[in-house]
Amino acid sequence: MRCCKNETLPQDELAQRLSVSTRTVRADIAALNMLLTPHGAQFTLSRGNGYQLKIDDPARYQSLQTQQSPTLARGPRTSQERIHYLLARFLTSAFSLKLEDLADEWFVSRATLQNDMADVREHLLRYHLTLETRPRHGMKLFGGEMAIRACLTDLLWTLAQQEPSHPLIVSTTLNTEVSQRLQSLLPDIFSHCQIRLTDEGELFLRLYCAVAVRRIREGYPLSECVAEEVDEKVRHAAHEIAELLQQLADKPLSEPEVSWLKVHIAARQVQEIAPSAINADDEEALVRYILNFINTQYNYNLLNDKQLHADLLTHIKTMITRVRYQIMIPNPLLENIKQHYPMAWDMTLAAISSWGKYTPYTISENEIGFLVLHIGVGLERSYNIGYQRQPQVLLVCDAGNAMVRMIEAVLARKYRRLRLPAL
Repeated sequence: MRCCKNETLPQDELAQRLSVSTRTVRADIAALNMLLTPHGAQFTLSRGNGYQLKIDDPARYQSLQTQQSPTLARGPRTSQERIHYLLARFLTSAFSLKLEDLADEWFVSRATLQNDMADVREHLLRYHLTLETRPRHGMKLFGGEMAIRACLTDLLWTLAQQEPSHPLIVSTTLNTEVSQRLQSLLPDIFSHCQIRLTDEGELFLRLYCAVAVRRIREGYPLSECVAEEVDEKVRHAAHEIAELLQQLADKPLSEPEVSWLKVHIAARQVQEIAPSAINADDEEALVRYILNFINTQYNYNLLNDKQLHADLLTHIKTMITRVRYQIMIPNPLLENIKQHYPMAWDMTLAAISSWGKYTPYTISENEIGFLVLHIGVGLERSYNIGYQRQPQVLLVCDAGNAMVRMIEAVLARKYRRLRLPAL
């Protein structure tokens, strides 16, 4: 809560700004005063006006402002922040947690946290994780170790996209020293082993490694992981990273840990566009199935588009690895793809749905969205079918109707894609 010394803020205005009740404001002010009083300051209430910050000892208050006190660390304020913090707590706690204790720590009511728990449970359920309530002890998370790591890594990855220095990443959940060492050493390993990654893929692997170090240190190693054979570069990189994690965790790494590292690297590496180097029947079969389906059902023949075939084969090779091991990857462009490439979306969705009858794998909408981009480019290349945006402009002129029509004609001639809607 921010308040200047000479500024008075009414209770109702504070409640509106913070999206909480006035009762919560009063409780927060009382909690803040308990923290501020030893530092020579407190909030005082002026009847009819509001709260004002009163500084009794400027020297002590100044020292408070210049230091980073853990007791005054920013806590979750919005519902979305509370959901993130609750997820992080349940995913990293070895013991049962009571909502009453968390409510006191974050200066909110238990009822507020109880309302957020529905979203928390729904999020955990996507990873087949459950919360069980124990009388007089609280709630505890149950589920597989792979699922716990996946859920925690995905959460931190999402937060890192929004705010790289988020407290849950830099201090609360991950060890700062471990994160810094991984950030400096992992790129060298990937470069040495000739593993190409996107920035997002490298960030995800770094976060996963940091999560793995924490879990191994706390006594939660992977006990089982059967991974299929990967290429030599991925295998070499996984073993080098495993040696690094072993040093950071100060504990030996089991073979399942190394196998799971191989899966993550294989699922996120960027393949070279060289179809001759890819000899996987599953990937080739899916590419042919998609293109044959589009040709048969929609009468668009893309079978002879070698570039499209190569692009799909390159993408699907890593996609199959992800869906096989249920590794989720976000697609921030999904809604735009649905909106601007509806025809390619319908074609690809129908093809994947039909293919799904013959395979145990389930392909998410995020993955389908990436395939749609390739199909859309193929349609535009072969049939000139694609999303062409026509910018709309409003022509405003006070020189009369004849001048408006003349300017309109000049614009239409010079900028053919421009659309001038009639008013």
